Amino acid sequence: MNFRKLDIEDKNIIEKYRNYIYDNYEASDLNFVNLYAWRLCDEIEISKNEDFIVIKGKAGNETYFLPPLVKNKEMLEKTFALIKQYCDKNKIIPIIRGVTDDILALFNNVNIDSFHFITYRNTDVDEYVYSSNDLITLSGKKFNAKRNHVKHFTSNYQYVLKSYESSDYERIVECLLSWGREKTLDYEIEAITSVLKNYEFLNVFCNMLEVDNKIIAFTIGTICNENIGIELFEKANIDYDGAYAAINQLTAERYFSNIKFINRQEDMGIPGLRKAKLSYHPHHMINKYSLVAKEVIDDLKELYIDSFSEDLINPSYVKYFFDKRINFNQTMFIEKDRKIISALYLLNRKFNFNDKTLESILISTASTLTAYRHQGYFHKLMIDTLKELENRMLPFVILYPTDYNIYYRYGFTVMNYFKELEVGNTELMYKKVDYNDIEILSKIYNQYTKKFDNYLVRDEVYWREYIEDAFTYGSNIELIYKNDIEIGYVTTSIEIDELVLLEEVYLSKYSKFKQLIPSKEQGINGSMIRIIDLEKLLYSYSYPQINEEIKIKVIDKLVLSNNRIFDIVIDEEGVDIKESDSFDLEMNIEELTEIIFTGKTNNEKLKRIFTNFYTLNLDKC
Repeated sequence: MNFRKLDIEDKNIIEKYRNYIYDNYEASDLNFVNLYAWRLCDEIEISKNEDFIVIKGKAGNETYFLPPLVKNKEMLEKTFALIKQYCDKNKIIPIIRGVTDDILALFNNVNIDSFHFITYRNTDVDEYVYSSNDLITLSGKKFNAKRNHVKHFTSNYQYVLKSYESSDYERIVECLLSWGREKTLDYEIEAITSVLKNYEFLNVFCNMLEVDNKIIAFTIGTICNENIGIELFEKANIDYDGAYAAINQLTAERYFSNIKFINRQEDMGIPGLRKAKLSYHPHHMINKYSLVAKEVIDDLKELYIDSFSEDLINPSYVKYFFDKRINFNQTMFIEKDRKIISALYLLNRKFNFNDKTLESILISTASTLTAYRHQGYFHKLMIDTLKELENRMLPFVILYPTDYNIYYRYGFTVMNYFKELEVGNTELMYKKVDYNDIEILSKIYNQYTKKFDNYLVRDEVYWREYIEDAFTYGSNIELIYKNDIEIGYVTTSIEIDELVLLEEVYLSKYSKFKQLIPSKEQGINGSMIRIIDLEKLLYSYSYPQINEEIKIKVIDKLVLSNNRIFDIVIDEEGVDIKESDSFDLEMNIEELTEIIFTGKTNNEKLKRIFTNFYTLNLDKC
């Protein structure tokens, strides 16, 4: 197979071939407009002949293929064999993305001996499909809030709904560059503008909402067939209350009234976007899967064993780690010559930040094969990971390092400190934990975290996984009692892995171990944190009731969107954060991170502003 870059002239043939065996395909992955929009970002290329079309792309370091487009089912086996030959020749790991339930069933009924695939579900790219009638009428109790948003908008603004014309191009670009706190990333602007430049040929619509001759919202979409349409992009100025609800309803009414369903695509794992999409009550979801060659998992296991050989004491933990702990779709890796040589795993976490729950990511088990260390591969992996997290618009990422110096260069800094307990002789009792003790563990932890401004949120699912992980690894968890009252718990393996105490008492039973408890003062380093979306974090902070203004110029060498002057204005009405041309202070992202999470600063004004800095994170995964 010979691949070339996707061209706009490929539209008709791709749409023709897609309908041969995937005629009921509702997802957006094989929609030509979607492919064309993201062709540069995802490096989309195609290989075709009279029997098939194979589409491949890149996500970070990962090369992937989409389900092959063939004239009949019999051609699938032949086409997969050709893909394997191509992967073998070019030393590419075979990964198929964009697989739906229907396609998965089809593949399972075809004799594909070329690969031994493992199927991974990826909920972050599941697509939301709505009844067009629901989005047009917004009828029923479940849409009360949406109707109110639309009514608020139409009652408060004199608006005009317009169809896009080529003369509107510069106006839309200006909007994308200037709209409020909802950032539009460069690659998304590139995707939107490439569609608008060719909107007539691509047969898309663009709907614009104007107030006072100014664009305040727009959508771009396409009609796939009489059954379904796809909304490719939706943007609005959040300074206009109800703008999103209004453009959503007006677009459905104008363009989707003659079709049954509207696909509003995935949420990309972004919590706010997921909440927004669920609030419109989808008719159904399109489940999405990745098919991953078994050799990928074998490589990851080899890497794990090479880097964490102490875990071989308990081989069952390695099996557990790859069967239950990780999700391939949350795995970042570098490959060389069709072999994974460096990898890390992203684990979803919830963080209580100043009484607001923020979604975050914990980086776990970062490693490089011994033979490939100190050659720049891990550096590239970390840069790619930060870019991926920036695309997800997460406020921050956390990790517990084996070597702090490795991560300082990537903008990480210490987020919390510990001190060592003094030796004492308090009489204590212990009880080994089992799964029936989840409620007690949760109660102790929740009581313990009340004194912290920022801490990891742990629910029942977390505790069940925590216990299973500890037991499989061979760790021991014990409840601690004083006078028959639970005052904490301790988790031990070759050291104390976690210690939570409601009362500051020394554990004589574990005198051979270092016993650490949180400290507001600088002491023994704890976890590390790296701010990804500084603006989002600053807006989530609970500022004291003072009248204060400070302009901070932030320097961030890796997450470039943080390189701005933040004008923070606090008064009796709350906080406003704006951009400015002048600044009072200049600091790098690490310095500001330390101020927010540890209070480490000599600047008196910053001490008055950032007062909630007592932070706890116990995860060492």
